[in-house]
Order: sequence, then structure tokens, then C-alpha cells
Amino acid sequence: MTISAKLKEIYASAPNDVQYIETLSLSHSKFTKTYHVTSDMAQWSFFDENGKLITFESHPFKVVLPKRDTSGNQELTISIANAGLLMMQELEAAQLKPDEPIVCLYRVYLDVPNSYPQIDPPLSLSITDVSADANTINATATRFDVLSRAFPTEVYTIEDFPGLER
Repeated sequence: MTISAKLKEIYASAPNDVQYIETLSLSHSKFTKTYHVTSDMAQWSFFDENGKLITFESHPFKVVLPKRDTSGNQELTISIANAGLLMMQELEAAQLKPDEPIVCLYRVYLDVPNSYPQIDPPLSLSITDVSADANTINATATRFDVLSRAFPTEVYTIEDFPGLER
């Protein structure tokens, strides 16, 4: 994950004239649309990493970024306030297909209309745990833990490898 020089400068010095805009894109095959939201108070249009112009709706959310450590496990914690009935219904529809995770893309932009993501590639995680109440959706998005993965990943069976049979 490469962070642009301009974003690194903003993170380091926090200037008054430029800020960064956090965005989330949430998608699932059972959703009626892909949700593109920004935590800023205004609606923004930005290009994605493929050059497609996306309009991000203003919707309050809070993100706690994954820790950078040697555990190999990355968890992004998301809290979406004032989610509304439609988003709650979309989450219920996604439960009908539990083997398919909700895909969450986290992107950061500069506060310049029609700009490109400042983190390349964007952080792409799968939402694994969701809880909701009347006003707030809380979710945990994770990336596959490659450090704890069994090796080799292929299961050797007699059907695939007949020489194993004695």
C-alpha cells in the first residue's frame, strides 16, 4: 500500500488549507446498489483507481484503521451513524447469502474535486461481523490472515493423486 507524498505531508503537518477525505464503498450481490459514502459534511465526486468518476454521499462514519504489526491479521472497525432503514434492509438481504462477504473499500482523497485516491491500492477488506441497533451499524472488516494459513494449501486426495493409495 503506497501513500502519496502529499497525503504523507498532510498526515505529518496537518495544514489548515488542505485536508483529506475518507471514503467507504460497500458492495454485495444482494445490495440494490454499491454504497459510496464519505464522512465529510459535503457530497464529493472523485475518481476511483480505475478512472471511473464516483459520487460519494455525505454520511457520518468513523473508521479505526488496522494495526501495522507482525500478527498478519488486519481488522478495520467501522461505525456508521444514522444508517437508516434502507441500509438496514440491505444488510438483512446480504444475510441471505452468508458465504459471500460484504466488500469494503477504504479510500482517502485530498479535498480537491475529481481527484484520485491517495493510497494505492485502496484498502480492500471483507466485512465479517456486523451488529446494528436503531441508529448505528458497527462492522469489522478483515483481510485473510496469510501468516496463520496452513501450508501446503492443497489437500492431497487419492482421487487427485492415485499414487498415494497403498
